[in-house]
Amino acid sequence: MEIFRQDFLAAIERMRSGNPTNDALKLKVKQGKLKLNNSTVALETSRGLSTLHTAKYSDLKQFISGTRHKPDKTGLLEESKTECRSLQKNLERSELQLSHADIRALQAERALQ
Repeated sequence: MEIFRQDFLAAIERMRSGNPTNDALKLKVKQGKLKLNNSTVALETSRGLSTLHTAKYSDLKQFISGTRHKPDKTGLLEESKTECRSLQKNLERSELQLSHADIRALQAERALQ
């Protein structure tokens, strides 16, 4: 395995374990803000980001993308749908109450005439 690839894989592993060697990334760890992406991996390896963008490292870029945490959005979608249904029911109730109030107002007007 060539040396660049080994460096990138080692950097990814150090970052995943929270032990980068780069000072700026160590600070990110302390702040709880370390993110695993192409830029931070390149920084950890002390290699240029352009190295990762070459075709022969496209598998590494995909690996980096695959190791990042991707939030599950299905729960958020279901939660939003439930909230939307609830708001629709509240709107229907409000419209019904408003129509009852309109009827009472008309009846009061007629009673006054």
